[in-house]
Amino acid sequence: RLAKEQADKTAMDNALARGELVRASDVLKTYETVFSTVRDRVMSVQSKAPLVRDAAIKDGVPGVREILGASLAEALDGVGAAELVEKPAAA
Repeated sequence: RLAKEQADKTAMDNALARGELVRASDVLKTYETVFSTVRDRVMSVQSKAPLVRDAAIKDGVPGVREILGASLAEALDGVGAAELVEKPAAA
């Protein structure tokens, strides 16, 4: 039984070294970074409020849709392909 456990551990260590396995903690950090980035970018759309107001006055709903669509596309552009850098921990 001990020999099997040791063999399993060695196999997992080797798979980790080859990049066939990843640590759950590394996956969690990556997802936290991704979701934080998406949240920050989507929340930045609110800064377009003056443009949305002007579009609503000038062009109505179609103008608002255009501004919001472009703003959301800009916010999400590259999120799937971007190389994400972890934010430093808050002090």
